[in-house]
Amino acid sequence: MSVYNGERFLKRAVDSILHQTFGDFVFLIINDGSTDRTGEILEGYADTRLRVVENDKNIGLTKSLNKGLKIAETEYVARMDADDVSHAERLEKQVKFLDENPDVGLLGTRYLKIDEEGREEGEIVVPIGRDNVKRMLLVKNSFCHGSVLFRKSIVERAGFYNENISISQDYDLWLRVSDLCTVENYPEVLHKWRCNKQSGISSLRFTEQGDMAWKIREKHIRRKIDDNSISFDNLKQIALANPIDRLISQITMEEFEKLRPEREDFRVHYMQLRYIHLSPRFESLNDIARHYVSQGKRSLAFMCLVESLRQYPKQPGILKLSEEIQSSTKAKLPPELCADTCTVSVIMPTYERGEEIRESIESVLNQTYEDLELIVVNDGGTDEVEKIINDFNSNQIRYCKLKENRGLSGALNEGLKVARGRYVAYLDDDDVYYRRHIETLVAFIEKYPDFDCVYSNSWWCYGENVADRFAEYYRNLSFRPGKFNRSRLYESNYISTLNILHRKRCFLKAGTFNEDLGKLMDWDLWIRFSKWFSFYQLEEVTGEYRWKQDNMSVANRLEVEFLFRIVRSYYEFFEGRVALANSYRENGNRERAREMLDEIAGEYKDSVKTASLLQEVFLLSRSLAKHVKRSFRVQVARDFFNAAPRACLKAIVASDSMLLLFVILDLFVLRAIKRMRYRTNEFIKSFLPEYNGGYRGKGVDPFGSRD
Repeated sequence: MSVYNGERFLKRAVDSILHQTFGDFVFLIINDGSTDRTGEILEGYADTRLRVVENDKNIGLTKSLNKGLKIAETEYVARMDADDVSHAERLEKQVKFLDENPDVGLLGTRYLKIDEEGREEGEIVVPIGRDNVKRMLLVKNSFCHGSVLFRKSIVERAGFYNENISISQDYDLWLRVSDLCTVENYPEVLHKWRCNKQSGISSLRFTEQGDMAWKIREKHIRRKIDDNSISFDNLKQIALANPIDRLISQITMEEFEKLRPEREDFRVHYMQLRYIHLSPRFESLNDIARHYVSQGKRSLAFMCLVESLRQYPKQPGILKLSEEIQSSTKAKLPPELCADTCTVSVIMPTYERGEEIRESIESVLNQTYEDLELIVVNDGGTDEVEKIINDFNSNQIRYCKLKENRGLSGALNEGLKVARGRYVAYLDDDDVYYRRHIETLVAFIEKYPDFDCVYSNSWWCYGENVADRFAEYYRNLSFRPGKFNRSRLYESNYISTLNILHRKRCFLKAGTFNEDLGKLMDWDLWIRFSKWFSFYQLEEVTGEYRWKQDNMSVANRLEVEFLFRIVRSYYEFFEGRVALANSYRENGNRERAREMLDEIAGEYKDSVKTASLLQEVFLLSRSLAKHVKRSFRVQVARDFFNAAPRACLKAIVASDSMLLLFVILDLFVLRAIKRMRYRTNEFIKSFLPEYNGGYRGKGVDPFGSRD
């Protein structure tokens, strides 16, 4: 431990080490020229394991750590910061792990973030699993500095901390260490990291630390490329899993450009990375759309084209291509549905899952609600799953095998074709239901027939497969709003497929799963359902979503991120009609633009109104003012002001419309009054702590009335 003026939290940190269940250690503390009570606090300890080294002057964290390392005479070295707290069993568990795993040279732990008062603020997620930790280390620092235990010999071989680096020195060292040995994080929370605003280096120099971390890993990655210790396939794998990381994406794109055309298998991913990171984005979207057209994925191509037109409307060629494929992009309705002979059909698509599927099947067959069927759809995989199904010898299981792999959407739609239940539920082949899952959902939807879709909550369990069984590291509840919120659904998919149960007839109006979408097909369907059908959110936790590194959505986050942006924009802007109307107007076809705007006006009342949508509809209606009903323009202006007052005022002033200015004037005044009342209330409370907002009818009102 190196400490400089750490009197406030020092005793708690030191005590957490001295009270470890593992006692065979020397606690070496470098007092780095402290001028507060740090020295006095350390002198108060009589524990013979504690050894204090005094620096004559402050030399900084990096040099102090190297000084301690050179003094240390033990095989293992643990780090500890002067404001953190270690779990009592931390050293015992870490030492045992290193003893049992001689190939591991660096071991961190999961850890919690705490504030200055010691209150827990949540867990900082770190990667678990050797390959995953090493891979993620090229993206970000995967270790809490104060939580690590390492072999001193490895750090000596790596060259100690770089004394030319004052921040992110640990990240630089871990990257060098990872070239020499296996690195890992212990799968339990054994440490608490304090976010200390007064003295924490990471808190005070956050931006500088980020810049330094970028330089450190760029130098490391480019060196590994030059000496051929990292291949393009390795880079590709990291980029696919971390598409938002600009550095990884930039280097991967550069390497792909050197290898073209030998690696054309990466071309679509390359275009998706360009769309995410490089401008102009519409050009990348056009290339991607043409690729999807060539593959017959016209629905997805259309989504890309209208997003391209939304970003840059003056593209007559792209507008023409959009018109050509638009008719074939509508949601496909099922020709017919099977008659209802049971209450619930659970559809489980699978592809080369192996023994893992056994636990998922068991969780369906063990339901307390028995009037159900399980439809297992083998999406062109091997026959191993059929052997597992036969082991159950259950007449509740129906098995379908597709001749070729059609993707998750195709498998789900095939299961739907043969579903004989009145309601439909879903389960991935590695997730599990709790025993009362189906009973809970059916009980609600039958008691309240006005609702068509009901969904519960689930644990998100993080872990990996060990001997064909799921080994859990930790879990948390899925994040979602307090109740069903259609606007939030347009922002992100917070309804897991394993949680939902809906009436089968919903497909007759909204269509089936979009087979052009390799990911997020469930989100696309829920958005379509939400236009016509009612949802209800239950609080009961009735299942487990199991998150592993080999999950499709984890291994290829790039496709998820790309589709997320495209699908969200498509539905947010009236399924592309706002972009098309703007493009028609910009390309001189005002009559067609007016027709599109009339369609938008017809659906406007029941639409999800985001600030971005309102701004574009406002500008569009203003440019076509002579052809638009005044009542519609007024309503859009008022909604726009309520959603984004400053942007609305700016747009109205730019449009030079006195009519619209007067329309929102009353809203502006009411908003100003509300703000003034709030500020007055806060001012009074600063003098009268017992005052609790008299105008709300609560607490003491010094004015004697709510007015």
